[in-house]
Amino acid sequence: MLDNYLKICVDVQKKRKRPFYFVDLYCGDGICECEKPRDKWDGSPLISAKWAFKSQYPFFCIFNDIDPTKFDNLKINLQNYMDCIKGIFSDDANKIYTNILKIIPKNEHSLFFLDPQTHTQLYWTTVKNISDHTQDDWYGNPFVRRPELLINLMTYTMQRDYKQNPKYIDGFYGNKNWRETIKECEVKGIPVHIGFLKAYVTQLQEIYSQNPFFVEVRQVGRGLKLEKAATIYYLIFVTSHPKASEIFESLTKYVDKYRKIKWAKDFFKLKGYSSIEEFCKI
Repeated sequence: MLDNYLKICVDVQKKRKRPFYFVDLYCGDGICECEKPRDKWDGSPLISAKWAFKSQYPFFCIFNDIDPTKFDNLKINLQNYMDCIKGIFSDDANKIYTNILKIIPKNEHSLFFLDPQTHTQLYWTTVKNISDHTQDDWYGNPFVRRPELLINLMTYTMQRDYKQNPKYIDGFYGNKNWRETIKECEVKGIPVHIGFLKAYVTQLQEIYSQNPFFVEVRQVGRGLKLEKAATIYYLIFVTSHPKASEIFESLTKYVDKYRKIKWAKDFFKLKGYSSIEEFCKI
C-alpha cells in the first residue's frame, strides 16, 4: 500500500510543484528478509527513496531506527539516494519526532509511516503531537492540514499482553478507554482484535474528522480458507484532506490488485475498508 500511495503522491505533486515529506520512524535497514514467501525485497526506506529519486519535484525522505546496527546498514543501502534525504537518525521514535517536525513546514504535504514491531514501541502522545503539526489550508473549502499517517496496528501483540500488561496498552492509546471496548467484545464473543481496532480508529477520527482507511492482514498457509486465517495486524491510513474518499478508492483498488498476486494470495488474506462501520458493528 505504501508503494501505491507514494505513486499517487508523485503524480499529484508533479502538477502542484510543491514539496512532499516522507518520514519513517521505524525504518530498519531498508531491506526486508524472510524465509517465506520471498527471500528479500525493498523495505519502506528504499521504496520511498526510489520514488523520491525519480520524482520531478522536491520529494524528501527522513528516516529513523533506534537500532544502531540497522542504522549503519541503512546508510549503506541508501548511498545512491542521499540527495533526496533530509535526515537519517538513530533514536527512540517517541523522542526524535519532535526534531523531525522542525524540518517539515506545516503547510506542506507530509506522510509519517509508523511501523513498530510491537505496541509498546509507539505512544499515543507521539501520534497526537505529530497530528497537531497543523496549518489552516484551502482546497475548494477551508480545512486543517495535518501530517498524514500510515500506522501498523499490531493487534496480535496486544492480544498477547492485554491481560498481563494492560499498562503498556494504556500508553499506546493514551488512556484506559480501550479496556471497556475489550470487555464488551469479550461479553459479546467478538474477537478482541476488532475492539483494539475500533478503539484506535475512533481516536483518529476525532482528530482528523475523517474515517480512516484500513487494511486487515491475515496470515495463512497455502490453501487455508479466509475464515480460518489469523489477523496479525491492521494497516491504517488517515488524512485530513477533503479528497480523502478519492484517495481511499484508489487504495482499495490497489489492495484488490495485490490480493491476486500468487505469493500474496498463498500466504496472506487482505481486505480494505473505508470505515469501521463498513467492517463491523460492535
